[in-house]
Amino acid sequence: MSPVPITNMTQLQAAFQKLKTISHNGQTMLSPSYGSRQGSMSFYKGSFEVPTDDGHPQDTFLKLDGWTKGISWINDFCLGRYWPVMGPQVTLYIPAGVLQKGTNILMLLELEASPCADPSKCYVSLVNTPQINGPTPRKL
Repeated sequence: MSPVPITNMTQLQAAFQKLKTISHNGQTMLSPSYGSRQGSMSFYKGSFEVPTDDGHPQDTFLKLDGWTKGISWINDFCLGRYWPVMGPQVTLYIPAGVLQKGTNILMLLELEASPCADPSKCYVSLVNTPQINGPTPRKL
């Protein structure tokens, strides 16, 4: 995944054009080409493979450990907003119809802070079961 800082429309349009031309390397780990500042909005892009055998793709869930708050897309389909630190929903549902056999593209618009300052933590997970019992803020 590569962060795309949102500072002005000219840079954003150029970054979108660059993202359209990037080839996919099939990695599941996300490795930004340059870091984003803490607290700045950035786009991240990564890819993952779905097996091509019978029985795939299947419904799954996107788990965003270490990510703060943002919006996610898979293959140009908006999965919705994520905010795992606020709970209670920690995972996002990915219907099988959104996935395709072979390479799938994940885009994240991280609104606050990504875990990508440490490249070993710059990833997401696909899990079989939802996690909907996450922490929620205490009421005052």
